[in-house]
Amino acid sequence: MWWANGCTACGRCCVRRVPSASAPLAEAEIDNLAQALGLSPSRFLAQYAETADFGGAARLKVDETGRCALLTAMGKCSVHEARPAACRTYPYWPENLASPYEWAREAVLCEGIKSSWEPEEPGSVTETARVIEDELLVEELRVGGVLRAENWTHAEAMEYIHSLREAKMPDLDLDPLPAPRKVLFHSQGLVVLETEEQDLPENQSASRQSGVVRSLHFESSIGIVQTEVRYHPEHGFDHDQLMFGVHSAFLEVVKEQAAQAASDSVIVLGGGGGVLPMALQKAALRDRNTAGPFRNIRNIICVEKDPEVAKLGKDFFGMGEGGEEVNVRLVIEDARHYVTPSLSQGAPDAGDILAILVDIAGDLQHSSGGEVLAPCADFRLGDFVRSAVAAVRPDGVIAWNVLVSELGEDRWLQSAVEGIQSAVQDEHFSVVSRGRPP
Repeated sequence: MWWANGCTACGRCCVRRVPSASAPLAEAEIDNLAQALGLSPSRFLAQYAETADFGGAARLKVDETGRCALLTAMGKCSVHEARPAACRTYPYWPENLASPYEWAREAVLCEGIKSSWEPEEPGSVTETARVIEDELLVEELRVGGVLRAENWTHAEAMEYIHSLREAKMPDLDLDPLPAPRKVLFHSQGLVVLETEEQDLPENQSASRQSGVVRSLHFESSIGIVQTEVRYHPEHGFDHDQLMFGVHSAFLEVVKEQAAQAASDSVIVLGGGGGVLPMALQKAALRDRNTAGPFRNIRNIICVEKDPEVAKLGKDFFGMGEGGEEVNVRLVIEDARHYVTPSLSQGAPDAGDILAILVDIAGDLQHSSGGEVLAPCADFRLGDFVRSAVAAVRPDGVIAWNVLVSELGEDRWLQSAVEGIQSAVQDEHFSVVSRGRPP
């Protein structure tokens, strides 16, 4: 029952526009916020609010990073006791209650969820469920525009709900809010979520505006998205518009190294949902007809050690095998055992290996401590690096997706680069860091 006093006012939930900062404010909320700051309502609106995109309502102003204007320099809420309903209902937003994974993911952000504070007399399970239900009902009234129309604060909306309970009125049978994220799969530490897209690139056609984004998550790495792909019921999977900047960077690396050989192979280590292999196949098929840079790629080998992850790739992310002109082959094997010095001769359809792309997930939680999170050291040091160098063609390339902690990011990235460099032991190979992808 930490909701009563467990909020630490840490401000971490105040750096995202949706849904709190984008919520239209009721006049009563504007008055309360202005009074808390010692300002007139008009001065408050001029300094801390902006016009919403819908209906001309006022909403809290945020900067270009999504940081709420009401946060102090120390990152604390300056009006915590007067905060509006959208903030008070957090973290009981429907999307955070979609599954145990969603709640655990939000706990990475929210100090209150992890708070050790306990009330003197812990409430029963029924009481806990009732409090959560009440907060969800307030959130539904807010999203439905009732709070703004009735000019209610969070406390007044809660009083209304309690009065309905006392009267046992059917008004409480409100339709549940559609969760922005759906849980398509949750088992054995693997989670597949589906999120409705809100802001698409301007060049997207209107028919794609109702699409969704599917994402793969590991419970062992809460807060880290492993794979994302756009999906539309009519148009299928969109492997042209890659969601991860690092995947686009991988394609650029392959594009730069593409040579004139009749048959090139690209090996992707860490298949995940298969988004990167499928994007490579699509680019190669396109360039065969246009004499583009990917035209010589004939084989794409995707190595994934977890058969369950590979199955999710096929079931939810459009991962496919085969192809007459550009073949995609899935290998279920630990990449440490697959990559050997004789790989280019031992793999039956490896052909002339142009690139090895190391996209291996880490096993660590997303941490604020200084460390390299992914890939593990086995893929950055010693035998693996030397085996990969021996396997690719002389003008080939090996690329790593290196995930490091935000604390000391440059230092830990440089550490990873130096480890790879020391293991290369080949004067013809140089190690270059591209930094953070866009």
